[in-house]
Formats: sequence, structure tokens, C-alpha cells
Amino acid sequence: MGTNNPYGFLNDEEKPDGFVVDTWKEIGKRSGINIEFQYFDGMDAHYGSIDSGKVDVLGIQTAITDAIKDKYDFSDRYAYNIIRMVSLKDKDYESLADLAGKKICIAPGKLSEFFEAYNSENPDKKIELVTTEGNIYEELDLGRFEAFPMTIMSFEKMQREGKAEPYKMFGEAVITEENVFPINKSVSKDTQEKINKAIQDMLSDGTLAKISEKWYNRDVTKPFEE
Repeated sequence: MGTNNPYGFLNDEEKPDGFVVDTWKEIGKRSGINIEFQYFDGMDAHYGSIDSGKVDVLGIQTAITDAIKDKYDFSDRYAYNIIRMVSLKDKDYESLADLAGKKICIAPGKLSEFFEAYNSENPDKKIELVTTEGNIYEELDLGRFEAFPMTIMSFEKMQREGKAEPYKMFGEAVITEENVFPINKSVSKDTQEKINKAIQDMLSDGTLAKISEKWYNRDVTKPFEE
């Protein structure tokens, strides 16, 4: 994506940069595969690009879900992504149970699946699910909802930039994802094997951990939690 800093984004020179870019440059170097980067804004554009054959692999932060498991092949796991809840700092929320009867803002997809299942399993503690096309922080500040889910890495980036002061991250992990790259089924098995060998070698020799530390200040190649 053009704006998903530090995972993958366009830098000040309008060139692809970030964790996923460094990762794929290294995959290309090790596998002998020529890597060409394209960027799209929005998940619909990403999946449209692979469905139409414009790209062979999606360099997005995703996990294998029921919605996509049969549509694509997938690389080996290269990282973990942990999602917790964020609210205004002055709220006394400590867990999902504290949000019973409250509104939270979520994006469609795996998160909505999780919270719909949570509501089904906890009918006496249901959480009201809403979406927004506005600025999620401004709408939280205005009290239009009480919390929203966010990755630990994104929140830590806000902290490093001094932008997290009004907010807090709370509760246990909502979702722990094993991140993989969706691969178009037209890509040869030989190429997929080269990609996976490069990923496994990078995990074994610590290269992926170094790339992770560079962009996230932590190693996301192994399970982690605050």
C-alpha cells in the first residue's frame, strides 16, 4: 500500500519502502527472481490486482482466512501480527468484557468475523459494531464509538512519534495472525518453492529478524505480546 508505514509505503521520493519491500528485495536476491513493485491503495484494489493477473503476489499484511483460502496459494509464514484494542486514555476499559453494550469501530473482514463470533458466544455481553469512512481518531475523540482494534506495531509506531499520548492499548490480543503472502495460482510451483526457501533461510539466519528490528524496533518473526 502507498500509506502503510512502516510495513509498506511510498517514501518521500515516491519510491516503495518499508518492511515488506526490504523483505522482497532479499527474496529476489536469494531466489534469482526479478521483483517488480506496484502499489495500490485499499484492500479491494489489492485483491482486484491479483484476481485480474496484474500482480503475482500480494505484499500485504494478511493471514489465511476462509474467504481467501481457496482462491490463492500462499507463501510460508514470515511474521506474526497481534491486534489489541485502543481507547482514549481516560477510559477505564481493561478487557473486551468492559465494552459490553458499547460501540466499537471495525473494518470488514477477519475483524468483523471475530467480533460477530464473540457476540454470538457472549449474548449477554454483546458489543455494537460500527464502521466509519472518516478519521478514526477524530471520531473516537468525538465519542462516536469507544474503541477500535489496532496492531501492536502500529500503536508502538505512534508512541515513537509522540502521537499516542491521548490513547491507550488494553486487553488481551483480539487476534494473533500468522502473516503470509497470497500468491496467484498461475505462479509455478518451482517459483513458489524458491520464494519459500528464501523465507525459511531468512528466518533461520536472522535476516528477517534484522529487517523487522529496523522497521518495527522488535522481532515480529516470532510470537510476541505486551
